[in-house]
Amino acid sequence: MMINTEQLFHIPVETIDHHSLGRVVGLEIDIESQSIMQYQVRPTGIMASVLRNVDLLINRNQVISLTKDKMIVDSTVLRDKEKEARIAHLPQHATSFGATPSTTR
Repeated sequence: MMINTEQLFHIPVETIDHHSLGRVVGLEIDIESQSIMQYQVRPTGIMASVLRNVDLLINRNQVISLTKDKMIVDSTVLRDKEKEARIAHLPQHATSFGATPSTTR
């Protein structure tokens, strides 16, 4: 079966354990093989606030199924993004590792 980009760009994306991630909004294509390498997914609903409106890039190997109605992806997509979001919210230190703070007088 074939699907065009107009149809694809509105398909909802969810994990295999039924967590809604968002909708497909773009593609990354390998021009040499003319193959889709990654799907760009824009989070919707609660996922948009959790991921702070950052689009997800889902590798084609993480896609479990794709129909004209829905894309289902491996649950690791969500776990990886949640981990990244938690790391991004960690407090930032004033100096980088190994640097000594400078003082002004």
